[in-house]
Amino acid sequence: MAKDSKNKLATSYARAWFEAAREKGEEAGAWQDVKTLTAAVHENPRIVSLLRNPLWKAEAKKEALTEIGRSLALRETSVRALTTVAENNRLSLLEEILSCFKTVYYREKGIVEVSVSTAMPLSAEQNGRLVAALEKRLGKKVAVKYKTAPEVLGGLLIEYGSTMFDDSLKGKLTKLELLMKGTK
Repeated sequence: MAKDSKNKLATSYARAWFEAAREKGEEAGAWQDVKTLTAAVHENPRIVSLLRNPLWKAEAKKEALTEIGRSLALRETSVRALTTVAENNRLSLLEEILSCFKTVYYREKGIVEVSVSTAMPLSAEQNGRLVAALEKRLGKKVAVKYKTAPEVLGGLLIEYGSTMFDDSLKGKLTKLELLMKGTK
């Protein structure tokens, strides 16, 4: 299956899952379930490989998903969405569906994902100030994804959409070097 059609299919399942959650007023709960399931899949990639196994019957996969849902304390709406994926033999798209759910959720809730690279983790106070400043600047809620990157040396490297703001020490040193060489 081509990558584009896989993405469209995964987006369709993610949107249906989101809409089912919205009907019950559980969008935030479904988003929490997606984060929980994503973490479980990353911790134990064997889950996905077992669910993708073509020799395993669809009914057994549904039962396994129900048990996984119980053990992770997923909401009924989320478990039903996952069993629908299993019934339609689309569990090979599970990771893509989880990723697409995040995209759908952020879009529907007006949230912008922002990547921030720092040399060291920020304190809770610094994080709070950064989030407030970003929300004010962008006029939307933000979800900040942090990355510790020692090569930044100090300061911040902020990316959202196609925009990058480089207030890192490394960036400043690079600009200074270019100025000293006479090029800009």
